[in-house]
Order: sequence, then structure tokens, then C-alpha cells
Amino acid sequence: MRKAPKPANQNTGRIGRPLISRVTADDFHAQVSASDFVVIEFSKREVEEGLIGTAVERLMLLSDTPEFADRFMDGITFTFSGYDNDPRPVHQIPECVAYLRNITNAWPFWYHFLEKKGDSIAILMLCLCDSKVVFQNGSQIGTSIDMAQLSKEMMRMFDGMNAVHTMHHFPEHLNRRMTDVIVERVKAMSGRADR
Repeated sequence: MRKAPKPANQNTGRIGRPLISRVTADDFHAQVSASDFVVIEFSKREVEEGLIGTAVERLMLLSDTPEFADRFMDGITFTFSGYDNDPRPVHQIPECVAYLRNITNAWPFWYHFLEKKGDSIAILMLCLCDSKVVFQNGSQIGTSIDMAQLSKEMMRMFDGMNAVHTMHHFPEHLNRRMTDVIVERVKAMSGRADR
């Protein structure tokens, strides 16, 4: 099960804000305003009941606010709470996959906001694409992903990133740099040498 990243220490970040805040639906704006890195938490109840409204509302606050779009570029990740006892990775939990796909249909801006050094991009793409666990001699050796679907979903996520960049007038060189980093992260995830 994917756990939320833990801060290396409890020191504060830029201008005295906490380095990392794990945020829920409760008082989201205040929590985000006080943070430099945000872990968006989707609860098991939200997932099981298909309640994407508050999640999308939280995410829209990030993408619609110029200050937050700038501050949280490469500055969020997501986690699912209530699944700690489930040994499967998130992309193998059907209700989590369906939930994240539904959110992404309403908010396709992940590529701009997700952190790029950890596994957030890989987890997102594994959830958005159909994948299968690969076994050899009875042991799991990896995950197979539909490459045509991966390409399609990547283009959809790049369209979302481009929309945020256009809306908030981010420079083209930033878009190119982010695109290069994302492509490299996806290549590493998919094990392919080229796009």
C-alpha cells in the first residue's frame, strides 16, 4: 500500500509554513495556505461512496488560484486513507482506481501539481491505465500496462498541464522542462527506452 511521504523533520518551510501538510476536506483552504507541500488524502468513505465532489472542489482551489498554482507546482501528492491493511498497491484496488479516474475526468491537471521526484506520476498513470500483475514461477515480477492507453492518458494529462500554464501565464521553458521530467518518469515506470 502506498503511504504518504513523511517529512524529514518537523522544521518549517518557506516563510514559516510547515513543509508538509496532510490535508482532508475539513478547512482545506486554511490547511493549504499554511503549507509548502500538500498530501491530498482521499478517505475510504469517499472512495466507497464515490464522493468526488469535495475532492474535485479541493483540487480546483489549487488550479484556479494563481498563488496556489505557482506554489504547488511539483508540490502535491495523494494518498488513500483506510486501506492500510490492504496489501495491494493502489493501482490494484478497483475502487481506488475508479475513484481516481473519476476525479481525473473532472480535474486533469495532475501533471502540473504532482511531485516529480517520487512515485506520484507512476501511481497516477498505473491507475489511469489498465494494468495487470505479471507473475513468473508463481512470484510477482512486475506490472504490465497497455502502452496505447498510456500514451493517450499522457496526452490528456499534458493537455491539462498546458491549460494550467496558459491560464496562469507560466513561461514556455517551464512547460518544456516539466514535460521532459514527466516523460522521463513515465519511461522509468514503463521500462521503455523511448516514448
